Amino acid sequence: MIDHKEWTDDNGRNNALRINGLGAPRAFYTPLLRSNGVPNTSYGEDYALGLAMSRCYKIGRIYDELYLCRRWDGNSDAALSIEKVNENNMYKDSLRTGEILARQTLNSRRKGMACVDDVERFFVDQLDRWQQANERYEDLKRVEVKSMDAGGCKVSVQFNPARIVSTGADVKASAISERPCFLCGANQPKEQTGLPLLGKYLLLVNPFPILPQHFTIPLYGHRPQRILPYYADMMKIVEGIGEKWLVFYNGAMCGASAPDHMHLQAGSRGVVPLERDWDDVYSKQLKMIFCGEDETDLVPGLYELDGYMCPAYVILANTVEVSVKIFRMLYDEMEVVEGELEPRMNILAWTTPKGDGGHRIVSVVIPRSKHRPDCYYMEGDERVLVSPGALDMGGLVIVPRREDYDMMSAELAGGIIREVGREW
Repeated sequence: MIDHKEWTDDNGRNNALRINGLGAPRAFYTPLLRSNGVPNTSYGEDYALGLAMSRCYKIGRIYDELYLCRRWDGNSDAALSIEKVNENNMYKDSLRTGEILARQTLNSRRKGMACVDDVERFFVDQLDRWQQANERYEDLKRVEVKSMDAGGCKVSVQFNPARIVSTGADVKASAISERPCFLCGANQPKEQTGLPLLGKYLLLVNPFPILPQHFTIPLYGHRPQRILPYYADMMKIVEGIGEKWLVFYNGAMCGASAPDHMHLQAGSRGVVPLERDWDDVYSKQLKMIFCGEDETDLVPGLYELDGYMCPAYVILANTVEVSVKIFRMLYDEMEVVEGELEPRMNILAWTTPKGDGGHRIVSVVIPRSKHRPDCYYMEGDERVLVSPGALDMGGLVIVPRREDYDMMSAELAGGIIREVGREW
């Protein structure tokens, strides 16, 4: 039975595919109508629009009378020839066929990984549509950056006033409970859209960028920030886009400004010193802790990054499965602070090419002793507003205040990273 329930919880967006029209009169949300466009035909435009919109949005029937309407001469389906009826039905069949194919493609992408080209196109499209975000990315091109040597490790300091929102974020449970979660779909800016990843994440353009291309990757559902159940997903994302983008994780007390909603981040490679200088410097400073496989070049396994500013542990793996296995071993050795869900840590991950034409996953785990350095809580001139996340721990220190940028030295930057890092 066709009961004209154009949206139901059990079959949702597919209901409109079962019927031969959506009835009259029709009403469409104007901004969405403009973004989709109207088919240039003399029949079935409304049905085509309804199908296209129901692909991603709820539609429904209005049962209450809104206004009176009437058909006018020459605009009735009641007296059509059989040939015309067949022509119209064939057109609607073609609409349904095209829509089914579009939905199959969408479902496939939702369940799988977006490719590099998908992400590139998405980023450009978002900045075209989202003026405020576009302006911040243009501002980022003009931020001041200074580089220095901190005990043999390169450090870059970025003066980024827009990051005061994250650096100054109150992550106490009481404050979080009182604000809407900005990673939940209902609270995102109307201009912000997402690219589905793995059927359970959305890739979003970060409107407060640190990197030339900067993304936030929240879980669909509102779940606490905790890496262990999602580390395999993180590595799958790295496998998919890690040749172009660095993927990173901030623990709940390690730089995450939304510790109540599980999310990853990704951004342009070649900016964060730890990743940028990996091949030339840091890949040559690895001390083996555990060997996972036997190979001729760098052996997959767990390594300590010798000589870095703070303790850092490197997982090298040829597959997601191997990386997960080694990470679990490392995770089980890390201490959990009472009252917290997981050990404090940051993770930075990317891929490097292998000699056989394949790639290797590099995952750098940096244990943390504290959320913020002591200087964050100082008074007056002694205060330095730095709240380290994964990028800071990778050698890209972000400061939102001019006075902190001007006085930041290699000794101070390296000292902050050492202070919040953790030996175990």
